[in-house]
Amino acid sequence: MLKRILMLLAVSSMVFGQQELKIVSYNIMGMKPGSYPETRLKIIIQNLKQLDPDIIGLQEINESPSSGGSDNQARIIADSLTAFFGIPYTSYYSGTHMAWDGQFREMIGIITKHPVEQQGFADLPKGTFPRKVVWNHIVTPLGRVNFFNTHLDGESTGATLGQAQKMLAYVAERDSAFPAAAVVLTGDLNNVPESESITTLSAALVDSWRKVNGSLPGYTVPCDAPNARIDYVFYKSRKIKPLASAVVMKDSFRGNYPSDHAGVMTTFGVDPLGVHISAAGPVHAELLQNYPNPFNAATVIHYHLLRRGHVTLTIHDLRGRVIEVPVDEVQDAGSHQIRFDAGALPAGLYPYHLVSETGISSGKMVLVR
Repeated sequence: MLKRILMLLAVSSMVFGQQELKIVSYNIMGMKPGSYPETRLKIIIQNLKQLDPDIIGLQEINESPSSGGSDNQARIIADSLTAFFGIPYTSYYSGTHMAWDGQFREMIGIITKHPVEQQGFADLPKGTFPRKVVWNHIVTPLGRVNFFNTHLDGESTGATLGQAQKMLAYVAERDSAFPAAAVVLTGDLNNVPESESITTLSAALVDSWRKVNGSLPGYTVPCDAPNARIDYVFYKSRKIKPLASAVVMKDSFRGNYPSDHAGVMTTFGVDPLGVHISAAGPVHAELLQNYPNPFNAATVIHYHLLRRGHVTLTIHDLRGRVIEVPVDEVQDAGSHQIRFDAGALPAGLYPYHLVSETGISSGKMVLVR
């Protein structure tokens, strides 16, 4: 028994020495006639199963007007990932921002395997077609994230710049409401890095590809002969940093490309140099080791708050998936404890995270059977 516990603790130091958050931005090219959408959607789902992202920003999601949403591609992808991984993936998508000859509606959306606390979308200035930005406030292993996804105009430079400016205003509004959360923006922005729209965004947010890969091209379109980078993962945070950024879903399968775009996946980790402070002062939450640890059926997690504030406690498996959220509420200052009943969970290591308004603290507990 002791040898097994020591082995689990050793694995935990390797696996959870660095928590990760994988973000994908992908234009799936919808249901355009002649593009074999059903075949392509199967390839997309298979790719996403292999990538196992935490959050996906999708563009050009389609559904038939008469389907009632049953053939919505974001919903199909989320349901497929739920069935494959055995954990719930949620999909949230904007109202229609484009429609093609009444055959199908087009929209943007977000898929995630982590709890979503709030969500919404906003209209952007109209260019060739109406455009929107969609938003989720998500509780992740790295803390709360204000996640935005959009699809900018590709034909009107003036409209695209106005859309970028309006989107930054919306990001700033949500950021001011949740100042402790990281900001991530994904999208098919239909502009190369040197364009005025992208330089405008880059003045307020960080281009994760450029942060990781410098001047490497990172082309995403067209998929069969890429020569331009127009798909992005931007971020702003003192708490997380990009560990890697790669062009993904770029290969054909039996002569079929999954889309006319490749995707971008950025993997984020905790920034050890990040300063977890707010206007109110230093971190005000102290997470203590659960007791007993190791445990057989139930254990108690203790923590201490120096001031009143919103607190979320999440418990994860070794894949980083949330298996329980015992606490998600505003609590008073003082000592708190929560009993965690393992139920039918298998033996193993289970990390837990306490997210307060000013930072995130982590612990690990070992369940033995």
